[in-house]
Amino acid sequence: MESKIKWYPDKSMNEIYQQTGIQFAFLSPDGEQCHPFVLCRDFLHDAVKAHLNENSWTIYGFTYTHGKYPAIDMTAMRMLVRKRIFTTEVKKPSDAQAKLVEKFKADMDYSLRLLNHYEDIGKIPKSGMDETEDSFGNPVSLFTGSPIWLSNTFFISMYTYLIRLGDKDVDFKTEADLMKGYKILMDSHVTPGKTPVKGQKAHDNDIGYLRRNWDKLRLVMENREELFGIDKVHPMFFDKNIGNETFHDRCGIFNLCSYASYSGDLNAKLKAKVDANAEGPAKNKPVEAKGK
Repeated sequence: MESKIKWYPDKSMNEIYQQTGIQFAFLSPDGEQCHPFVLCRDFLHDAVKAHLNENSWTIYGFTYTHGKYPAIDMTAMRMLVRKRIFTTEVKKPSDAQAKLVEKFKADMDYSLRLLNHYEDIGKIPKSGMDETEDSFGNPVSLFTGSPIWLSNTFFISMYTYLIRLGDKDVDFKTEADLMKGYKILMDSHVTPGKTPVKGQKAHDNDIGYLRRNWDKLRLVMENREELFGIDKVHPMFFDKNIGNETFHDRCGIFNLCSYASYSGDLNAKLKAKVDANAEGPAKNKPVEAKGK
């Protein structure tokens, strides 16, 4: 993919450290990056809310202003994903830098497989991916998907979480394979508050999220219409009773799967699905293997 993207300048923000270093930004219908790249995925649904309400949103150093910033495309999910390896233009990357670029590209293949797997479960048209690079040569993947992924904050959060989870290179063919892979991945990392086992890797934010999400993501997709409605923009984006910090902090997929989202009703609905599924077998439908 030849890069014809108009890049938005980088900006420092108050963000929680993320081990992967993977950053996200929306792409406009005209091929313009809509806002600075962010590590914190919650800023993405903040931007969508400002866009839909035609106003400005500022929180933790992030700003999106409707009419001033490029418009977010609500007819398709258009997500730029970057691994920032270079901060200046580099004519010849070092061997270590070149390996980081290649690893990122391979990880994004896993990301697409994960997305397509859950899209199959939710009966959502499959996303695609193209590769490009920014003005400094950093690798960037453009994921393009259904606008269903933009219909509520939990889906925006899940979409980008699955992309970042591609960094873990979990290989699978069936839902049962994936559940087994998740368990192996979780067991291989230290659990905060517990005595480390020899050979375990250091704690990782995404593994921490996975410990709450791993057995619920399928249920979210299977029951998406019952939980969120039929593929329309959710009223949560226009609810004036949800404060700015609550909207930012408690509207992600991790919050929902922890039964701690802004909505007690949604929390209860998902918990009921999880409880009803507690003894049910994992789905074993094969999925098409894409990428690595």
